[in-house]
Amino acid sequence: MKATLIFETQQLFVTKADGAAKCTIEIRMDLYKLAKGSGDVGSDYRFSWIAFDSDNPMRRVLFDTHPPKGPHVHLDDDAEGEPFKCGFRCKTRFVYFAKR
Repeated sequence: MKATLIFETQQLFVTKADGAAKCTIEIRMDLYKLAKGSGDVGSDYRFSWIAFDSDNPMRRVLFDTHPPKGPHVHLDDDAEGEPFKCGFRCKTRFVYFAKR
């Protein structure tokens, strides 16, 4: 499938915790424009957002979309991924804010 890169970024973040070991988190994002009509659910875009531990890349959260799966989330070494549904978004939001 032909795709044109629209946006791409990569950033590193070092955690700071009193008395705990520092951890370097790498975040990568990209967005592609697909050939007309090749996307899922009427979308002509494909994206990928991944955050992972630089020392252990399989410790990760990957959120991406591509035909035929549509939006889905991978945690750690999950190759199949879970469909991204409202319930998962609510759970993700709860986990994120509970750790703040």
